[in-house]
Amino acid sequence: MTTKTTIIPRTTKFVDAIMPALKQRGHATNHELLLSLQESFPDVSATTVHRLTNRLRERGLIGLAPPCRDGSTRYDSNTQPHHHFMCTRCDRLCDVEQSDTAERVIANIKQLSADCAIAGSLTMQGICKQCN
Repeated sequence: MTTKTTIIPRTTKFVDAIMPALKQRGHATNHELLLSLQESFPDVSATTVHRLTNRLRERGLIGLAPPCRDGSTRYDSNTQPHHHFMCTRCDRLCDVEQSDTAERVIANIKQLSADCAIAGSLTMQGICKQCN
């Protein structure tokens, strides 16, 4: 008889701090998370934050968001399927829930590109309300 072993993710003071910091921001880079953690833990290193975000992403606890304009990796606290709106001026990123409208856009793309298999989410770009 075999038994299934459940692996419980190791938790540390940094993991316990990084999750709320990302949830508060919604989307953040390693550098932004580092600055947030350094308020409580001045000695935390960029390497530690990088290792933690990779580990949390591999475990499915955080997701990848569209990258910043400078190419920096951005993480997403929302792991449910959704789309994004990105401001082309300030680089702000907002979640856009999946809706019938977005699904119609995807269906139209599929009709135009019948040979393509479309997967993933949409990232729409424009100018946000604060920049407009």
